[in-house]
Amino acid sequence: MIITAIIYDSLIFDFSWILLLWAAHHLLRHNHTARKWTVRVLTFNFTVLLAIYAAVLAVGTDGMKLEIGSYVKNN
Repeated sequence: MIITAIIYDSLIFDFSWILLLWAAHHLLRHNHTARKWTVRVLTFNFTVLLAIYAAVLAVGTDGMKLEIGSYVKNN
C-alpha cells in the first residue's frame, strides 16, 4: 500500500486484510457460521478464476495485458 502511494502519487487503501483477520479469528474459535461463509467466498473466488481461465482458453491472449492491483493511470 505504501509503495503504491509513492509510485503512483495516490493513496489506495485495501480493507481486505480486515476481513481476513475477522475470518481467521472466528475460524480459530471453531465458529460454524464463519466456516460456511469462508467456504462460500473461496468457492466463489475459485469459480471466477476458472471462468477467467476458460475465457482465456476460448478467446486467446491477443491484446490482453496483465495488471497487478487496481490502479490505472490516465495521462
